[in-house]
Order: sequence, then structure tokens, then C-alpha cells
Amino acid sequence: MRSGDPSSGVRRGGREEKTDRSLLLFLCLLYLLVHTASLARGESRARAGSAPPGVLSPRPAEAPYFARAREHLRRGDAKQAVKALEEGLARHPKSVPLHYAAARLLAQERQFGRARAHYRRMAALAPRAVEPHFGLAQVAFVQRDYAASAAALQRVIRLQPDSATAYAKLGAVYDRRFQTQRALDTLWKAIALAPDSEEAHFYLGDLLRRLSRLDEARAHLDRAIALNPGNARSHAALGELWLQRQQDRESLARAESAFTRALQLDPRLASAHYGLGRLYLRQRRWSQAAEALRAALRLDPGLGRAHYALAQAARRLGRPAEAAAHLEAFRRYRAARAGRPTP
Repeated sequence: MRSGDPSSGVRRGGREEKTDRSLLLFLCLLYLLVHTASLARGESRARAGSAPPGVLSPRPAEAPYFARAREHLRRGDAKQAVKALEEGLARHPKSVPLHYAAARLLAQERQFGRARAHYRRMAALAPRAVEPHFGLAQVAFVQRDYAASAAALQRVIRLQPDSATAYAKLGAVYDRRFQTQRALDTLWKAIALAPDSEEAHFYLGDLLRRLSRLDEARAHLDRAIALNPGNARSHAALGELWLQRQQDRESLARAESAFTRALQLDPRLASAHYGLGRLYLRQRRWSQAAEALRAALRLDPGLGRAHYALAQAARRLGRPAEAAAHLEAFRRYRAARAGRPTP
């Protein structure tokens, strides 16, 4: 995102979309580079209490498939990268590193069923490894299957009882299941295990914010940002916190600054666009509000609350048909969440 006018963060061009996708593919490429390099160094990629030594290190016979996948990712072709890894698995069906790389890449491509199959096979091949269970938990979380996500994380904790990461993620799952006290207790457990867990401070700060415990929330969100200034979610949550405070000019300015920073770090973060849109509504900046809210819905069509805010912006802009359409979409969203059929 460009500096200057914060509203510029909602403009999405083809080049920006390509850049975002290239960044995601680069992360998978980095994984493949590290694992391929480990062959030459003869290093184990396992962590203490995680997979047994060597389980995540590719064997020399598997190296050509990682190399081919890496070249495909350099060209931005994730489909061919997956194909290269799965060709390797046809020859080496018990390769834990190939299953792991394929699962991560498929999950990034939102092919969740295939990713899940690779994670499950990996778990069967490496029963002591926590990595496949973290992967299964993430896939389930993205698909809003919170019961399955919790089960996978509880499996991690059985394997690795002092995993602060597992407790932090489990706290977030409990939060999504509206088990508030259980979520708080689990997140405090994560911080007790690892006081510098950026993830735990983020989840706890965001939960406390939604409970209107704003001073406590700010302390944890500030700590999360200090630990990892590049986490866009923490900046967006801080923006929401400032938006919840009294609507004085300073609070609104701080909210705008936080949302803008979040979008500089991650232009595809729907929650930051949504927060910025609501901020613009309060400032009567109707066109900018509508643009930000449309961006939020493009990036996350399931963000039903944005329809209500967008209806307000459309009405102020003299677009009654658009306003009515978004109000109807919001009504259906609320009915679906309540489990009621719509007439």
C-alpha cells in the first residue's frame, strides 16, 4: 500500500494482486529452499519435542522433486509445483517432507481437502510430529470447523505439553466457539509458558478488546506489536480498539493510523478495510467508506457485517437500490447466523 492518503489502501489493481500472490508463493518457496539446503548440510529440521530428528529432512533421492517444485514457484506456478511434489510421492509414498511441503502449498492454494489428506498421511508416518496436527488445525480453522481445529491442537498438547503456540491457537479456537472464559484461561496459560509469545498477546488483546476491557487489551496489543511490528492483524486490532474509545479527534486519528499501517503490511486484510470503512462513515467520508467496505467484501465475502455499513454509505451517496441490496444481504447474514431460514 502507498503512503499518504489512507483511502488509497483500498484500491486494488492487477499488479497488486499479482504481488500479493507472489509473496504467498515466496513463503512456500522459502520452505523448499530451506529443506533442499538441508540436504547439503546434513542438518535435521526437527525441533526439540517436535518431529524426531531427520523426519522433516528430505533424503537425497527426494531432492530433485523439491528442486523442480522450487523452480515452478519461482515462476509463480503453484499448480505445477504441487504436481512435482506429488510425482515425488508416487515414487516415495512414505516421504514425510514431501507430504509436508505438498500439504502446506495446497493449503495456501485453498485446496483444503487435498491438504488435509497429506497432513493425515504425514501424521500416520510420523506419529510423534506435531507439524501435521498444527496443519490440520489451521485448515479446519480457516474452514470454520472449530471442533476439528480444537481436536488437532489438543493432540499437539498431548505430544508437546509445553507448546505455547498450541495453547495460543487453542485459545483463539475457544474464542470462536464463544467459550470466553475457557479462551481467556487458555491464552493466559500460553503467556505463562512463553511471556514473549506474540501470538498469545495478540489473541488475548483482541479478545479483551471485544470484552471492552480496553486498557488491558491495549497493553497486550502493544506488546504483540513490539514483539512483531510486521503483524498486520495486531495493528488492525489496535485500530478497532481506538475506534471503540470515545469518538474524540485523537482516537479517530490513531484508529486511522493503525488501520493504514495494517494495510501497508497486508493489503488483503479484510478486517482492516472494514475498520477503515467504518471509520470513514463516522467522519462522513462517504465515498471513501464505500470503497473500503467494498474492498472488505471482495476479500472476505463472508464478512456480512460489512453489508450493513455499506448500505449506510450507499444511502448517503444517494444510491437507494444499492443500499437496499446490502440491507437484504445483511438480513440474510443475520438469519443464517441465527440458524433461521429466510423466506
